[in-house]
Amino acid sequence: VSIYQTSMPQLASMLSNLQRAPVSEQTGLPGFYNFKSQTVVTDEDFKSGGPMHLLVEAVPEMGLKLVKTKGVVEKFVIDNVESPTAN
Repeated sequence: VSIYQTSMPQLASMLSNLQRAPVSEQTGLPGFYNFKSQTVVTDEDFKSGGPMHLLVEAVPEMGLKLVKTKGVVEKFVIDNVESPTAN
């Protein structure tokens, strides 16, 4: 797994999508980073949906860690929908 020119907020967003849970970037590290994992991607990885799931496993290899915590999560909620009126 390799990532190039990726900021910490972008990495957090990718991990959020992969984890299907919010990931909050807490490093405060500025700039963009490149990373190439030592993990060898196999045919089985591609059959099971692609190698991006390996990104979660590569987090410690990056010198980072994911810590499960509880906190406030902002959500956008649509509670009512109406058809538009003619102008």
